[in-house]
Amino acid sequence: MARSRRESTAPPRALAPRLAMAAALLIAAALRLWNLRHGLPDFLDEAIPFRRALMMWGNPGGGIDWNPHFFQYPSLTIYLHLALQQIGYHVGAWFGAYQSPPDYHVAFHLDPTPMAIVARLAQVAADLVTVWMAGRLGERLHRGSGAAVALLTACSPVLIEGARAIYTDTLMTALALAALDRMLAYRANGRGRTLATAAALIGLATGAKYPAAVLVLPLGWVLWSHGGARALRRWPAATGLALLVFLATTPGALFDFATFARELAIVRSVATLGHLGNLCAAGFGFYLVGLVGEIHWPGVVLVAASLVFHVARRATRAEAVTLALALLGFAVPISIGRAEADRYLMPLLPVAAVFLVALLGAIAERSPGRFRLPAFIGLCALFAVPALRAGLAASVVSTDDTRIEARRWCEAHLQPGDVLVQEMYGAPLPDRATWLRYREFAEQTGVSAGWRGRIERMKWYDAVTLPLSVVGTTRVTVRRPDGSLIELEIFPHVVDLNQMVYEPRLLAGVDYVLTSGGVRRRFEAEPARFAPEMRLYALLDSTAEVATRIAPKRPNSGPDITVYHLGPRFRAALERLGGLEPLWWAACVPRAYREHANAVFTRAGEVATLAPRATDSALSPWTRSLRRLFEDRLQALVADLAGALERRARCAPARDLARATLEMTPEDVTACLIFAQCSGRLGDWGAARAAIERTLAALEAAGGAPPVLRFEHAETLARTGDLERARLELERVAASGDPVLAAQARLALGSAGGPFRPAR
Repeated sequence: MARSRRESTAPPRALAPRLAMAAALLIAAALRLWNLRHGLPDFLDEAIPFRRALMMWGNPGGGIDWNPHFFQYPSLTIYLHLALQQIGYHVGAWFGAYQSPPDYHVAFHLDPTPMAIVARLAQVAADLVTVWMAGRLGERLHRGSGAAVALLTACSPVLIEGARAIYTDTLMTALALAALDRMLAYRANGRGRTLATAAALIGLATGAKYPAAVLVLPLGWVLWSHGGARALRRWPAATGLALLVFLATTPGALFDFATFARELAIVRSVATLGHLGNLCAAGFGFYLVGLVGEIHWPGVVLVAASLVFHVARRATRAEAVTLALALLGFAVPISIGRAEADRYLMPLLPVAAVFLVALLGAIAERSPGRFRLPAFIGLCALFAVPALRAGLAASVVSTDDTRIEARRWCEAHLQPGDVLVQEMYGAPLPDRATWLRYREFAEQTGVSAGWRGRIERMKWYDAVTLPLSVVGTTRVTVRRPDGSLIELEIFPHVVDLNQMVYEPRLLAGVDYVLTSGGVRRRFEAEPARFAPEMRLYALLDSTAEVATRIAPKRPNSGPDITVYHLGPRFRAALERLGGLEPLWWAACVPRAYREHANAVFTRAGEVATLAPRATDSALSPWTRSLRRLFEDRLQALVADLAGALERRARCAPARDLARATLEMTPEDVTACLIFAQCSGRLGDWGAARAAIERTLAALEAAGGAPPVLRFEHAETLARTGDLERARLELERVAASGDPVLAAQARLALGSAGGPFRPAR
């Protein structure tokens, strides 16, 4: 009978830790699933692995390009989202939602809700693994602390927000903690299979994000602590296994090594040079503040004390050193680097929770026997209650992001003829370039009629976004006169390029400007460095009318946004500044670069000058060397803005912008057409003809010109009195393979008054 009573009471005691862990996991799931749809159908997430995966099968043929051609992150997370997208497509095709892969892509662009939810669910699942593994590690350092560690991890705002944002850090953290768990399991059982599992998990974690490679250090320690120097001989083999697994998840590191090395150089430059958010200071202060925000100052102090205590304690030294090496391996690089992002704390927080709760358990053990459990619960509650409150606050994200509110305002107030220029992190408005890209994609890939109809009905705006240079370098690779290549650096930091697009005269003909606090506050933090940007803000504040201001209603609900209407006062101020120079953007290039480039690129018999042009109006050697910079950083902006203004018959500013492109890339057909058409409307047919003939010469040297340009050339010839050459050009167009232009050319040839002259 006594035995029966023992059997009936033992299971509940054994189940208690499991039930507590299950409760922590349920809390974690609830906090992450709450408001999982936030922001949708406006998909504002950066979601780089998700978007890269989408690009891998977005080609016209619908096949999968297994090379991401992108290695700033390794490829495991990208492949994971690629697999999820493939599953989503095939399920949708089964139910008739998609007839082909292009249908899926069009559906995403029109309403990404189903795809985004699946991707976010995968992130939530990975984060639940993180919570579970944190609890297991807590048990290994101090028995009975697993559920408390899991609860603190479950309530972390950084982890909650990261789990719904489709970052690579979430998967890396889950795999890294699993690898640590297997390391400690190997130290306990000494099995080769457990060691191999730990090594494979390190490879997978590194395949999710590169920093996880630091886990080979605690792996070496585990081998040493388990079997001394003899066991340490297995370290190279285990590290090799981790490397093989990494290469299996990121095969491009082998098969596309040039791109891999170039992308890694960008990652290193971000760490060493910083980005727009931080150009000078090391990240230690930023991450210390972030850690304090998670567990408060007493928690930070207790984590440090716990690390020292458990390393000094013989019974827990091996486990503590393993976890400490992982903690420092993730913490030191971000502390001395200049890249700042809250998500970089993700792998640190669970390990910090392990040390924190372990010390609370050690303190509680000083109490008399029957008070130990209440003391431990009470101590944990001091941290768990604020953590739960913070977790709830992070979970209740605003569904009305300020960027969405800005979009709604624009939809309600912008008129069909209005042109809007905005900073990044502004209103997510579909622009004409996006609409045309969808149409072209649908035509090339055979999108089904239903989805094609939705594209045609899609409303778009003449909205142009200023490009923002945040990370990378300002080095350009250019060819010397002898054919060899050389790499030159233009500015000390890539953010110095931003001043080129903050030229006020670019806004001639624009109706509205939208500024975003996500960008503006960074410039305002260093007004001396970002003086051109500040001058534009000052001009807007002093002469433009504030159409609306949108402030975030709660933290993490978007940047503060201001929309300016550019009225008569602003236009008068622009007139006082004069017209837009075609090489306005080159004015800020440092003297050192001009001198260096002139020394390298000056041709025989050419007189070099530090001005953008020589005395004969030809481009200076240093200006010519910046063609690639213009193409990469400015050409798309200039084309979009010039096109928007030309469509609204704002010919003078549109022509100025098109001229800027033709100065650097005379073979640009779109810019040439805009310049010629605007010049014609302004009555300057001579300028239109000269521009077209220059572009034709550049194109014919490269292989030929399109019929549309020849048709425009024919009109300029006719308008300037050269009717015979105009007729010859029209005959060439009439014989071309473009049926629409050929018909128009035949109609012009048959007009009674001559080409482009109405019959009387």
